Amino acid sequence: MRICYFGQAASIHVRRWAEWFASRGHEILLITPPTTERVEGFRVVHAPIDRAFFIPRPRLLARIRRIVREFRPDLVHAHYVLGYGMYAALSGAEPLVVSAWGGDIAKAPAESFLARRVARLVLRRADLIHVGDEDSLATVARLGGDPSRCFVQAWGVDTKEFSPERRDPGFRASLCPEDELLFVSNRSLEPSFNHEVVLRAARDLAARATGFRIAIAGSGSEGPRLRHLAGNWGLDKIVTFLGRLPPDRMPVLYSSGDVYVDAFSLQVPGHGTSVSLMEAMACGLPPVVAERPGLGGLIQDGVSGFFFRGTDSAQLARIMQELVGSRDLVARVGGEARRRACERGDMERNLRAFEAQMTTLLADRHGRQGGVRGDPSP
Repeated sequence: MRICYFGQAASIHVRRWAEWFASRGHEILLITPPTTERVEGFRVVHAPIDRAFFIPRPRLLARIRRIVREFRPDLVHAHYVLGYGMYAALSGAEPLVVSAWGGDIAKAPAESFLARRVARLVLRRADLIHVGDEDSLATVARLGGDPSRCFVQAWGVDTKEFSPERRDPGFRASLCPEDELLFVSNRSLEPSFNHEVVLRAARDLAARATGFRIAIAGSGSEGPRLRHLAGNWGLDKIVTFLGRLPPDRMPVLYSSGDVYVDAFSLQVPGHGTSVSLMEAMACGLPPVVAERPGLGGLIQDGVSGFFFRGTDSAQLARIMQELVGSRDLVARVGGEARRRACERGDMERNLRAFEAQMTTLLADRHGRQGGVRGDPSP
């Protein structure tokens, strides 16, 4: 197949998808905003698409149409309904495949009439809509997408790369003694991810227990304020801010930790399951996450993870204290988390299923089986 992707090359998730399909023998073109990220294995064309701008720019659209026309794709696939999906839908190429990322169908359309109109346009034009869970499917349907054209599948991770076997004793020792429990968090340092809740829980727990540390990876506008809070609350020796780590270090971070913490709690259906959560679970970390739509199919409270109520730092502190006091509980729930991640989120299996969906889409469209350019053998 000749596949024209619309998405951010700066996103490791987009690059992984494009690289996988290129490795399968498909010819790939990625239309992306300018980036300094190194891309190998497929062709890239830079175009200044802004996914937060909901009105197509005529000159940019004309250029994109020319690029797509010259590439002659078998299909176009947009990663993100807004922005990338809009230009893909208007590119003149068919069929259209769209992967919903969460905020593009949940937060932005709920806050902006124009975003809602664009999302409705893209979803109604899409021939195949990829969503990560049933809550996202319901959100797509409310926006006008046809449920019969939806493909529900969790975003996958490489469960061989993200594995407990990637544990690095030296890296672990730099963050936490072996006899203490290391909580790991990896979300952008932005207000919506509620890192202050984690710091408040750490402050409460430190007042009555010892034997734990917290490593927070990620960067963002909240970084200086969160570091200041940690210092004021006497958490300098407990909390380490790692900044943004390169993708190849993430398996080491997770597997060198003991528990994953995520306080993101936006109560808008459609945000789905974060890839970082699936990565941590694949590394055998029991997740402690704020209750939100879309996680019920992956996490069973007390079995494959733990839920706490939104911004309730006191409840989070109690769960953390229970885990600090029971390595057996950490190991048992972490083992089940790994099993669930491998069952639902194995990237190789999931991308093969997605490839089959696209091949079927093209075969149905052409009224025949097979015959698609570059269609690889199973």
